[in-house]
Amino acid sequence: MIESDFIAMNNEIPEPQIGTKRSTSTALNSKQILRSRVTKLMLSLGLWREQLAAQIPTSWEKFDNCVLFNEKHFQDGDWSKAGAQLWKTVADVFGVANVAIKGSVERDKFRTPRVRVVFGESNLVRFKDNGVIYTWDTTKCMFSRGNVSERHRVAKLDCRGETIVDLFAGIGYFTLPFLVKSNCQHLHACEWNPSSIQSLKQNLKLNKVDHKCTIHEGDNRLVCPRNVADRVNLGLIPTSRDSWEVACLALKSDTGGVLHVHENVNTKQGDRDCECEDHTHVCAVFKCETCVKILDRLGIKSPSNFPLNDLSFKLVSQNKTDQNILVSQDNSTTIPQTKSVSLYNTAIIPQTKPNISISLDNSATIPQTKSVSPDNTAIIPQTNPNLSISLDDTATISQNTSVSLDNSRINQIFQEKKVDLLLIKDTNSGLSWKKYEWFIWALHTTHCFGRILSEIHRNPWIVSVNNVHHVKSYAPYIEHMVIDLECRPTT
Repeated sequence: MIESDFIAMNNEIPEPQIGTKRSTSTALNSKQILRSRVTKLMLSLGLWREQLAAQIPTSWEKFDNCVLFNEKHFQDGDWSKAGAQLWKTVADVFGVANVAIKGSVERDKFRTPRVRVVFGESNLVRFKDNGVIYTWDTTKCMFSRGNVSERHRVAKLDCRGETIVDLFAGIGYFTLPFLVKSNCQHLHACEWNPSSIQSLKQNLKLNKVDHKCTIHEGDNRLVCPRNVADRVNLGLIPTSRDSWEVACLALKSDTGGVLHVHENVNTKQGDRDCECEDHTHVCAVFKCETCVKILDRLGIKSPSNFPLNDLSFKLVSQNKTDQNILVSQDNSTTIPQTKSVSLYNTAIIPQTKPNISISLDNSATIPQTKSVSPDNTAIIPQTNPNLSISLDDTATISQNTSVSLDNSRINQIFQEKKVDLLLIKDTNSGLSWKKYEWFIWALHTTHCFGRILSEIHRNPWIVSVNNVHHVKSYAPYIEHMVIDLECRPTT
């Protein structure tokens, strides 16, 4: 089918009814009809055996003009003997022109799909989802139906006036929702698969947004523009870690922006003695001395004492050893756009300067030698409603009154108090983690990006967890997660 044919169909592609085993009565009817007609055909050809029943599909991927089955279906040699009659029967059940069988993804750099078309004359697939049109060559390009919830989620974002970088654009899985539905001002799409680039160009034209997108062909580590983005999408699984620094370099250096980081997280219970080398396994957190120290300071050492709801955090990290960590609590939910940060209910302060005093009622001062823990921090009880902590007589962090520390003040704290990393707890975030493993993965990811940003810019950056989204599960312990990180410079 030529380009003009696709463009003519711009408004003719219907929103599909998805036929999967999790769908409604339409799918159930399709499953029953498929089984009935296939069985009847095989009986008429004298090829039916009861063992074949287990190979009749109960799930599939149905697009506008094609249906795909997993290679585990129709494996027996007797199916092949039925030939074109079998595939014509299947195509008629679903009302499509093409039938294809798909296997696992190749382990090449393009993640090429193993798909063979067994009926029909076209490899091109058409699909309209949430008002966005997609087309691609099913034998050359990936399209994951499972990330539909994330495609729809980003489509609801208000990105007016924003410049976005999509580091793994593919055929436009997320590029198109950002352009068509989120209304971003411009998008830079990085992609290195020539077949995907061809489909991406086609899809941009079909959706009439090609004037708002610049395609950068090649490895994003080499071609991605720097210092341009208000938002960066890292939609690669199992991990996009090789491009984390690229994403940080793409953010605007003066204002920062938001990162959408995808990763397959291995949530199988691990411990601090686990020796596996899987950096997506939760045990990787326990190999990070900084994250272990933060979890200890937060009192979160196992799932048994983990608060599942309303706990988020902001990290302010600089390019140092992270030996001295200050943990504070902030009942606000956002970082002001002026890039100042408010600290409330401070619980732990490093005892590194003699001019730190602790006042309980604004009249009495406790000497510095009181309540000092073995790791050289002072632990302040959170029981007195008038509790305040005075920092060198210029700023007060109070339980009842917030004091905004501007950028210069944050830097002063880092320098004078010898703080390497500042963690600000937010216990009124509205986030529901559901799993302990999600939380510690998010903590470690946030810490990693904070360190990368501070190393690039040589000044502390505030990295906040805005949202954590579970896309789907591949296995009992492998979960496709997306974390939204807001990254802002302190100067």
